[in-house]
Amino acid sequence: MKTNKVSGPSILVAPASLMANWAAEISRFAPDLKAIIAHPSAMSSAEFRHLTPDVLQPVDLVITSYGSLVRIPELLKIPWNLSIIDEAQAIKNPGTKQSHVVKQLHARLGSP
Repeated sequence: MKTNKVSGPSILVAPASLMANWAAEISRFAPDLKAIIAHPSAMSSAEFRHLTPDVLQPVDLVITSYGSLVRIPELLKIPWNLSIIDEAQAIKNPGTKQSHVVKQLHARLGSP
């Protein structure tokens, strides 16, 4: 039997001010999607630092901010299925730290 289930979690990087909106929209339009917010406002720093591929196995989508991606390099070590970069104008200046960090994400599919 063929399924549409993808292998591994995907990551969504968005401005911190939009993370709750994303979570609400997912809950409304895709309630079966297992999404978590990886941000200091949603989890402890200890939980954040223990986000590993094994821990994220049952998760479909990790929502995080540009700032969290810069501050928590553990997220760069995870092989993501898909990377989604929301409000990409946040990385339009190639000299910024967040632009460099976003480009270090390892994903099977995605942007930039």
